[in-house]
Parts: sequence; structure tokens; C-alpha cells
Amino acid sequence: MTVCQLSRNNGKGEMDMSRIRRLLYVFATCLLMFSLMLTAASAAVNPYPVDSSMYAYWDKYFADSGTKPAAPATPAAQVTTPGSYWDKYYGSNYGKYTGRTTTPTTPTTPTTPTNPTTPPVDQGSSVQSADEKMMLDLVNQERAKAGLPAFTVDTKLVELARMKSQDMYQNNYFSHTSPTYGSALDMEKKAGVSYRVMGAENIAKAATTQRAHDLFMNSEGHRTNIMNPMHTTIGIGIVKTPNGVVVTQLFTGK
Repeated sequence: MTVCQLSRNNGKGEMDMSRIRRLLYVFATCLLMFSLMLTAASAAVNPYPVDSSMYAYWDKYFADSGTKPAAPATPAAQVTTPGSYWDKYYGSNYGKYTGRTTTPTTPTTPTTPTNPTTPPVDQGSSVQSADEKMMLDLVNQERAKAGLPAFTVDTKLVELARMKSQDMYQNNYFSHTSPTYGSALDMEKKAGVSYRVMGAENIAKAATTQRAHDLFMNSEGHRTNIMNPMHTTIGIGIVKTPNGVVVTQLFTGK
């Protein structure tokens, strides 16, 4: 009896499970059909499917009324001249650093700059400057004290002496041998100067002409050139500078 009871109970359980499966199948079929119907209804109500979240928002609340906002117009492409953005903030000259093409202006011819520190020297003038005249008077006074004749002035030697002083100033050197003209004798020969005695030279850099003369007279070699009786002709060239004077004395003798 116990066994048979168990068998009947098993048969009843199998029937219940079969019914449940059929019900589940019917329910799933209905659910699928209902889902398809909802999808079709949604497509019919909203004929303008878009992915934008903005349209999804309006579809959610206004789908029944058929009201739909117009799609935003695509902004027209803004055509700007390259460099206009930078010009706005940095000025129109900034355009030269961009791809913008500008009409070039006609360049002006720059003037040749002058050197304000270089004093003008009239090397071709036979007229002595005030400082050159002063030094000539000073050396002739010294010669007169020693019973020597006064120097005569050779304008060619004056020109060469000015050139040598100017050369020392411009090329920033102090030497009896010029990188431009060579020695005093070389310079005189190239200029066509011809004397029996040639090549003697005194040079100085000083604050004033008087100070340069004092330096000459306190130096044995320079004093000897001034007081040499064989030297009868002189050329004095003085160039004024921001620091004083540059002096050259050239001596020759007949």
C-alpha cells in the first residue's frame, strides 16, 4: 500500500508540472506579443526617432500631442581672416606672425649712421686748430729758451699728424707703428714727403694740450725730438676726444 500510494502521488506530480509548463509557455507567448505591440505603437506615435537626449525628453512628455521642437539650425561656418583673432587682442601687427598676407610697404633707405664719438678732423686744412697753435707756441718757447730757431710748419706734416692721431683714437691703440699707416717714416714716404731728416715722432694721450706738452718735456726721448737742432720743420695733429686729446708731432729737417 505504501508503495502504490507513492506511485499515484508521483503520477499526480507529473501532471501538475505539465500544466505549469503549458501555462508558462502561453504566458511567455503573450508577453512577447505584448512587447511587439508596444514597440509598433511607439514607432507609430514617434515617426522621428533620434538619438539626441533633447528629443528623448520632448518625446517623453509631448508624444501624444504631436508637438515636436524644430531641429536647431546648423550654425553657418564663420569665415575669418587668419590672424584676426590674435589681432583682436594683440594688435594688427600680430598678423605678421600668422598666415595672413599683407601688402608690404616700400622700405625706406636707412641713412648712414654717424659716429658721435668721433671728432671731425679737417685733415686737408692748412689752418691750425686752437690746440695745435697752442702746442706750436709751447714748443717754440722751449726752443727759444735754448737758443734754437722756431719750428716752421709744414701743412703736409700737419695733415699726416692729424691722420695718425685720428687712427690711434678710432682703432684704440697707442704706438709709433700704426696698423693702418706703418711707422712715421713709412707714412711720410707714402705721402711723398721728402726731407734730409725724417721719421721722428712724438705721440701722447692726455686730458689737455698743456698736459700733453708737459709730458713731452718731462720725457728725455720726447724732449730730445723737440730740442733737436736738426729738426727744423714740424707738423702737429691734435684730435679731441671725450677723455681729452690725442697728440701727434712729426719732425723733419732740411
